[in-house]
Order: sequence, then C-alpha cells, then structure tokens
Amino acid sequence: MNIFIFCGPLAFGMGGMEKVAVNLANYLSIQHRVTLGFFSRKDQIEPAYEVDVKVVLAPWDFKSDGSRLSYSKRIIESQPDVFIYFGASSQALQVISLLWKCSTPIIMHEGSNPERVITTSWAAHRKVTRYEAAWERELLYEQAAAIRFTMSEYLKSLPLELRIKARAFPNAFSIPDKWESDKVNKRIINIGGLKPNKNIKPLLSACRELFSVFPDWELHVFSATNKTPVGEVYVREVEQKIAEYGLDANVFVRGEVNDIDKEYRSSDVHVITSFSEGLSNAVAESMTYGLPTIGIKGVPGVDGLVRHGVNGYLADKENLENDLFVYLKALILDDKLRRKLALQARQDSIMFDPEKINKEWESLIHYAVEKNIEENSSEMEKHYDRMRDNLYREVVKDFGMEAGDDDVSHELSRAQQLDESFLTAQESRAERERWMDE
Repeated sequence: MNIFIFCGPLAFGMGGMEKVAVNLANYLSIQHRVTLGFFSRKDQIEPAYEVDVKVVLAPWDFKSDGSRLSYSKRIIESQPDVFIYFGASSQALQVISLLWKCSTPIIMHEGSNPERVITTSWAAHRKVTRYEAAWERELLYEQAAAIRFTMSEYLKSLPLELRIKARAFPNAFSIPDKWESDKVNKRIINIGGLKPNKNIKPLLSACRELFSVFPDWELHVFSATNKTPVGEVYVREVEQKIAEYGLDANVFVRGEVNDIDKEYRSSDVHVITSFSEGLSNAVAESMTYGLPTIGIKGVPGVDGLVRHGVNGYLADKENLENDLFVYLKALILDDKLRRKLALQARQDSIMFDPEKINKEWESLIHYAVEKNIEENSSEMEKHYDRMRDNLYREVVKDFGMEAGDDDVSHELSRAQQLDESFLTAQESRAERERWMDE
C-alpha cells in the first residue's frame, strides 16, 4: 500500500505531534511505501526527528509561487492509497484543499483537544467567531474518510453524522525494559516550559519555596522556544523569574535534546502546568519511565491520564502554586509513596503499547480505504461539497490551481515504475534526493 503522511511543522521543531507522525511513518514503512510530507523553508528542509531511510521525504516550500500545483502533482504522482494528515489548526484548510480533485481517502488526525483547536488555533487565527470556526472544521472533516482523536472524550466535538467515522486511541510509546524504581536522582523534570502555553511560572513560584526546604533537589526544563516576539518575551520573563527567586543553582533551563529518554531516566517526578493539552506526550512518556506526574485538574489530555493520588496528583487551578508545593513536598519526603505512584504510572502505561496502537492505525487505514471504495455521495454530502468548495475559494490562496487524478494520469512517475515491494535504502535515498533537488 502507498501511504502519504503530511505533518506541517516537522522541520520546525521536535514537538509531540511531530514525533508521533515520524514514529508512524517509520513503522508503516516496514510493510508499505510511505511518503512523508511537511512544510519547508530556507535551512529547514528535513524533519527534526530521525526518519527511516525507507521513508521518502516530500518537503513543500508552500510560500513559493506555483507551489500548490506542483505539490498537488507530487501527492498524486506518489499514487497514495490513503492520505493521513496530522494537524491541529485552520492550516488544515491549506493542505486538505490540495486533494479536492482527488479520489484519495483522507484520514484527519487532530493533534490537540477540540476546544483549543476551535478557539485558539482556528477562530483566533482566522479572525472568525467560535461558531464559524466550528462550522469550518466540520466542513473540512466531512471530506475525510476517517477521523482520529487521541482521547475518547474528544469524539463529542463532532456531530453524530461525522462521529460514526471517527476513532479514538492514544499515541504509541515504547515501555523501557529496565526500570530502577529505587533510584533517587533528586530531580524534577518539565517538558516544553519555555513556551507561553505551557505556563511554567506557577511552577517556578512553587519551587522558590520548595528549594528553600530541599536545596539539594533540582528542576530541569527541556524545551524549544517560540520564535516569535511573544515567545521571546516569555523566555526573558522566565529567566527573570528564575533570577528574581534566586533559583539559578536549582533550576536548569535546557533546550531540545536528542536523547530525552536519558533525561526521563535521570528524573524522579514530572510536572506539567499547561492549561491545555491534546494528549500530552510528556505525561505518557513519563508514565512509561515510572515517573509520577503532577498536572492540573480539568485539563484535557492530562487529567485523562493522571489519576489523583494513584499515579500522580492533580492540582487545582485556583490554588495552583500551593498545590504544586504540597504535592512535590509529599513526593520528596516519602520515598515509599513516590515509588508506589511511580509503579502505578508504569503499569498504566500499557495503554500506549506500540503493538496495540499500531494495530489501531492499520485498522483505521483499512477502514478509510474500504469506506472510500464503497461510499456513494448522498445529497447531504453533495451539499457539504458545495459549501466546502465555497470555503476553499474564500480562504485558500490560489485555490483551483491544484492537479487532479485525471490531470496527471498520463504522467508515469518514478514511483509508478518501482516494484511493489518496499523501497531499498538506495532507491529511497534516490527518491528523496530527486524531490529535494526540485
């Protein structure tokens, strides 16, 4: 089977959704021919995560003139049996509209919680009302043969007619074979804290009091930064807080690292203080390494994984700084309690077993392909098509310049001439270089 996976920000950083997309591409490339698409710009033309050599890379310089036509041809020439889109914002309109002339079935993976997608990542970005954003999202998702969420509660964000083609299952995370439950590192870990939405300031405030009591403990923050004026201001504010609270000897702000697994192994407790998550990779990964997580009650993607007093703790938003201090203090003082929660977190992480999750993906892919073959358009679907066409024409620059199935059917691409077995390393590299040179 030929599978085209697209995840826009792959070359721009080591985010959670990007990691999931690369892991899926690498897994599927064992048995299938996989193309991995993403946005590119100067000096950022390859994924931040390591991609298997069998996976063909397809960067899209989306700001260049005429790129919609060339990239839509690129997609069709790869002869995809299914197109999987990873996204969590209105940017999906720009990508999915590339396939409006194509019969290829689409799987939409929404990589965040629906409320955040509709409000922050859609309505605010498009400068439309929340109602308009929700309607545009519905129009877009109707085009898909299948929809994938990371948590079952997110299914409720869809109308019933779309919910029937949606599935919910968590992301896959490997569970380390070795786990040293008795080791004490005296280290707290936070992932992503230099981004404004991760809300690390309350944690720093709690640490000011915490480290005055336990001066031999440390907080290590591993995070990329938002390369925007707002993001840069936030980083400076975090650095100022660390200095103001006298935490320079206990708080270590570090960038992205290639071996985050090593850092999990060297930690005792994971803390996440963001008010919005999809399904937090950091929480899931912490669980696999036997780290209890302290998160915030009522945050989707966190409190669906963290069970208060069982495998971690959930702080109250209204009493956040104090709760963080109280729960961290309890875990530092009581080794037995910390090990108990850690063991339960590791046992709960079986839900992320890659073998199980990969089977879910394979089932979803086959469902989308079969549904696309069997489906006949109803009058309601034709109505959706007309409204979606109007939406694309309104918001997508150069819409209508895309290629369709018939436009390139006479052009035998290199991919069509290859043997049906998966690509050898040499062939894959040749394919990659062919597209990177264009």
